[in-house]
Order: sequence, then structure tokens, then C-alpha cells
Amino acid sequence: MSERKRDYPSGAEKRKIKEKRDKVIKKVPKISSFFQRQDTVSDLDWKDSSEACSSSHIHPKIEESQAHTLSDVHPEIEEPQVNDSDISADNADCNIISSDRGNFGDNLTECERKIIFKLGPFKPQGSFPKVSENNRPFSAYYYSYFNQAGIKIIRPWLCYSNVLNKPYCHFCWLLADRQNKSYSSAWVNGVSVRSNFTQTILDHEKSQQHISASLSYNNWLQGNTIDTLLKSEIDSKITFWRDVLHRIINVIITLVSCNLPLRGHDSDSGNFMAISRLLSNYDATLKELFLKPKGEINYLSPTIQNEIISLLGTNVRNSIISEIKKAPFLTIILDTTQDLSKIDQLSVVFRYISVTENDDNVPKEIKICESFLGFIAVTDCSAAGLKTVILNLTKEYGIDLTKCRGQGYDGANVMSGVYGGLQTLIKEHAPNADYVHCAAHALNLVLNDAARHVREVSTFFDNLEKIYTFFGNSIKRWAMLSDDSSEKYLITLKKVCPTRWSSRNDALLAVKKIFLLIMKTLYQLNLISNKKDEREECKSIINILESFDFLVLVTFFSSLFEIINPVSKALQHDNNDLQKSSILLSNLLNRLCQLRNQNSFNSLLNESKDLAKKWGVTTVFKNSRRKITKRFFDELSQDERISDPESYFKVNVYYCCLDILISQTKERFQSLCNLSSIFEILQPEKLLSSSSEEILNASGKL
Repeated sequence: MSERKRDYPSGAEKRKIKEKRDKVIKKVPKISSFFQRQDTVSDLDWKDSSEACSSSHIHPKIEESQAHTLSDVHPEIEEPQVNDSDISADNADCNIISSDRGNFGDNLTECERKIIFKLGPFKPQGSFPKVSENNRPFSAYYYSYFNQAGIKIIRPWLCYSNVLNKPYCHFCWLLADRQNKSYSSAWVNGVSVRSNFTQTILDHEKSQQHISASLSYNNWLQGNTIDTLLKSEIDSKITFWRDVLHRIINVIITLVSCNLPLRGHDSDSGNFMAISRLLSNYDATLKELFLKPKGEINYLSPTIQNEIISLLGTNVRNSIISEIKKAPFLTIILDTTQDLSKIDQLSVVFRYISVTENDDNVPKEIKICESFLGFIAVTDCSAAGLKTVILNLTKEYGIDLTKCRGQGYDGANVMSGVYGGLQTLIKEHAPNADYVHCAAHALNLVLNDAARHVREVSTFFDNLEKIYTFFGNSIKRWAMLSDDSSEKYLITLKKVCPTRWSSRNDALLAVKKIFLLIMKTLYQLNLISNKKDEREECKSIINILESFDFLVLVTFFSSLFEIINPVSKALQHDNNDLQKSSILLSNLLNRLCQLRNQNSFNSLLNESKDLAKKWGVTTVFKNSRRKITKRFFDELSQDERISDPESYFKVNVYYCCLDILISQTKERFQSLCNLSSIFEILQPEKLLSSSSEEILNASGKL
């Protein structure tokens, strides 16, 4: 039997190592000279996580630095094998703030537990004192062991308390189940080192308490604790629903920006659900959402859609209001209209100046913006009622009404009245807010007045609508007209809109362009149709189209449209201003006045006769029977009426229509021209051509 070889130093070797170590330690300055010493652990506020965490990072670094210094000076010294000598004062100072079991009480707070986890197990390398004669000193040798394969394995749970002078289990101290009946506090509060201490360690490693605590410790290190898993699950759900809402909001914004409805006849159909289901084929988040069982939350209900639309609208409105508040000047534009429930809705639009500044707060760009703020249901449509709505609106949004420099309404007396209209009431609060009627809208009203007050003109446009209705109400008749027109013409009949003047121009041009084709189709229908009502209506339209009166009106309004339509389109352009509008309307008025003479009427007749010969229509006005007023027996005057059809047309149709156009143009645009003259001095060409005195006088009016 071979002798057992000693695998640890002898007592003499240990004493030599200790002497060398003591010499090195004497040369190293005390760690307490670098830090202010804290007398008791209780002085620390472990509940203050920020201070505790900062302290926990300081001392482990100091111990590590000290260990490297010793090994660098004397590499032959093996620290783990030193197991005698008392603990030095330096080590005591170093370990005051550490994960030493003796620095903490029996009941750990959650904050203290987290700090200990960050510090890690406390494993001093020596020296370890002998507590009593019956006990043996602890050795760093116990921190590890060699398995059967000769591999060194560290015991991470085994620690030594310099305060208690006892080894303890780091895992059981932190995570042992103290409510368990088999709970033992021996390894929690420290055990004594006796003979056969290695077997005591092995027995503890096999205990159920230690195994459970080790598993819990490992889960903690890997982040598998209950609170961590719950937080991870909550964060995952938050991320998922945030992604869902992000996609829902984008779908809603896309539909709204295209002016498309979100829902169909029920909540499960419509554009919103269709696009969402389409995206789910390519998006994992939406696919997971649609795979959820019916009845679970999915944020796709109409209530959620309406809430999102409301929130988006509020956000956009607040952004617009913020820009309006920053604007130096603004204009209020209002109009009312009835909805399907017969409630008046007031549309509110603000036109304002947006100034973009650079980094030095110097304006670099000035833009004129126009923003719609929404509809407001109104019950009192009087000027006073609308004024109250505007004042409440500006007060609610915090808009300074004194910045208002313009008012834009329609021409109704309630809005534009000089004495009791809304524009006058608003001027009481904003004296510089001048009223301006939309020039394009006013011109449309001028033309509508001319068509409404002259009976022959009103009948003329009714006949244009009659032609469209006759062909448009029958697929067969429209097909006959379209089949013939598709080869030669690229125009079809147009409907006459009663409020939009440009529709009259489109309808008139269509009839003039395919006049012969219309006549041809009407004659065919009159011959082949087996319906009496259809044949009678064909004859009626043929008689209208073959009359010289109709032909002269076609020529007359064609020439009027050539003058008025370009002006109307120019007034609707986005780069239009007061000066341009004033010039356009002034030129229009001059051209209308030039038409009101005998020469212009003769030119109109000659052009109409040439067209009549081309179309095969008579060139004589229809002589209709005139109404004669009864003469009383004592009346001396006689009823003098125009009997000549041509003179009647010239006086009661041609001149009358021009007179209405001229007078309405002067009346409706007088305020616009006056306002334009005030700002005329700001035009570059006017500034260059004006003297200093003229500029000074004009600037005083601004």
C-alpha cells in the first residue's frame, strides 16, 4: 500500500508564506486612507437604490485591484491555501459594504436582495481565524473541489462572512423557502467548521432546500423570475397592441385621405375591414390579430374606429390651431349648409399666414395657408346667432380675433349686410376685418340672375336640359346618338346644373358641336318609333332646334361664354389676388358695355344667319302673338308694344340680358374694387410709378 502524498503545504511552509505576505501588506497603504470610513452598516439607506447600486460597484473593484497587486509582487504566493492569522483591519474596512452575510439582517428587502445579486457571492481568500479550540479555521480550499476526472469545479454558493466568522450558503440565504417545514437556518446564518467539514458541505449540496434555492438563483440570473417573466409578457403585449394600433391608424388615415367610407352596410364589411384583411396576408401582426377567437379584443370595432378618428381629428385640429395662434394675421371664412337631418352645419375655415424661421429666428419663408376646422351645428342662423358662435369658437381655441384682417362669406344679407349683417357685427370686435365676397361666386350669381330674370333666356336653358333629359332617360336613344357621334365627335350631351354657371357653358357647347347629329337622330326616332309620346317629344324638340330664336341665343351665349368663362376660371385660380381680380372684372365690364349697341347686335344676327344656313334652319324670328292690354273707355293712351320680332328680341332679350349683367357686375364688385384700390400701392409697378407723396398718402389708408 503506497503512502498518501501530502497535497497541501506543511505548517513551516505556511509560516514562511505568511511572513512574506505580511511584508507585502505593510508596504501597501491602507484602503481606509482613500475613503471615509462608515462605522455601521445601518447608516446606509439600502432602500435608496441609486446610492446602494453606486456603492456596490466601488468595493468589488478595490478588492480585485488589491488581489492583482499581491499576485504581481509575489506570484509564488498562493492566496487560497492560507488558512491562519486573524482578519486584518484593512479587510474589515473593505468588506463593510459588500455582500457579506453579517452586514445584513435576517429579513432582506427586495432592494437589498437585488443589490446582493449585483455584488455576487462574497468569497474572501483569507486569512481565516480559528473561532474556538473545538473548531477549525475555514480555508479557501473549500470554495472548489476536484471531480473524478481531475477537473476543478467552483462552488458558487459557498461563502464566508468576515463579520460572523462563519461559512454560509449564499443561495439558501437569499432564496430558501422559509415557509417550508423542512427549512433549516444553519447554512443561512452560518455553520461552524468542524472535522469532516467536507462531508458537511456535500450533505448540504444534496439537501432539497439547497437544490430548490440553487434553481431559483439560476432562474434569477437568467431573468426567469416571476416578475421578470410577467414584465416580459406585459412588454410583449404592449408591443403587439402598439403595432396593431399603428397599422389601424395608417389604414384609417389612408381611407380618410382618399375620402372613402370606412364601413359598409354592417361592421364586418367595408373598406376598412377589406384593407385590414388584405394586409394580414403580408403582415404577421395583423395575421395574428385575425386569428384570435371571436369575442376577444381586436380593436377593429366601429367604436374604436370612431374613437381613433376623433383622436386624430383632435390632434390635427390642435396642430392647426397652434399655427393659427402664431400667425400675425388671419381671415375667417364661413358658410352654412343643411345635412341629411335638416340641421344647418356651419363650416369654419381660417386663412392665415405661416412664417417659417431659421435657426437665428429670422423669417425665411412666408406662406398663405387655408385650413378647415370642422362643422358646427347651428340653430340660430341670424347674424347675431352666427356672431355668438364665432366668438365662442375663438374663445375656446384661444384665437385672438383682433388679428382678423378679412371676412369671407356669401352674398346673403345675413352675412354681407352693411347695417345688421355678420360682417358688421364682427367688425365691432375686429375693426380691420374687411368683408370680401368670393369673386368667382359673385360672378356666378351675376350670370344666374341674368338667366333667371329674362324669360326667354330661362326657357332657352330649360330647352338645353330637355334635350339632355330626352336622350339620357333612354338607353336606346342615348346609344343611337353615341353610335353616330363616336366616329366624328369626342363630345356628348351635358346636364345643366342650376347653380353652377360653367355647366351651362358645357351643355351649350355640346349642343352646338353635335347639332346636326342631334337633328339626324331626332328625325330617325320620329320615323321608326312606335311610341306616340316619344314621337311627340321628338317633334317638340325639333321645333325648338329649328327656330331662329334658339339659334340666335346659341350664338349670343357662345360669345358671352368666350368672354366670361376665362374670367371665371382665372378668379378661381390659387395665385389670384385682389389686384388681379379687380383688373379682370374691370376688363369684363368694359367688354360687356361694348356689346350693348346696334352694331354688336347686327354682328350677332349675321353670325346667326350664317350658322342657320349651314344647319338648314330658317333665318326669320318667330312671330308670336303679343298680349294686348285692355283699354278703358276714358283712357287716352294706347297700348304701344313692339310688334317686330327682331326688335322685340333686341330690346327684351339682348339688351335686357346685358343690362342685368352690367348692373349686377357693378353692384356686386364695387366693394372689391374699393378694397383693391386701398392696397394698390403695394403693387411693385405702382410703387415704381408713384411719387413719395402719393406713397405716403396711400400708406395712410392701409
